[in-house]
Amino acid sequence: WYQRRVRGLCCAVTEDPYNNIPAMKKLRNYCATEDSKAGQTVRKLAIISLTAVYNDILPSYFVKPSKELESLSKEVKAQHSYETDLLRNYRVFLDLLFENLNLAFQMKKRKQNFHPKLRRLDGIWVSCH
Repeated sequence: WYQRRVRGLCCAVTEDPYNNIPAMKKLRNYCATEDSKAGQTVRKLAIISLTAVYNDILPSYFVKPSKELESLSKEVKAQHSYETDLLRNYRVFLDLLFENLNLAFQMKKRKQNFHPKLRRLDGIWVSCH
């Protein structure tokens, strides 16, 4: 069930990212799921899928912060708002990846065993980075 749900959300975002920004939050929630072994599989799938989605839809140009929004046209304001939301979602996703990656490295540095939640995910964090 989760595989179809993740696939559907990814397809929706890739096909129309402008109108499907909320679907990225749902995908990010799957990246943070912590229940059972099935949860770990869903988490891996969501991390890899969301990485691919961001790779497809992030703009290849620099998005400038706009201080004079009042002077912009309605279309430019809407585009700027979309780009800002997209980059904000991407930043939260990267924070999630780095937080877990740092935790895994700290545990490895202290020669502790990985927490069961991270043991199955340690390779995913590195490969997404």
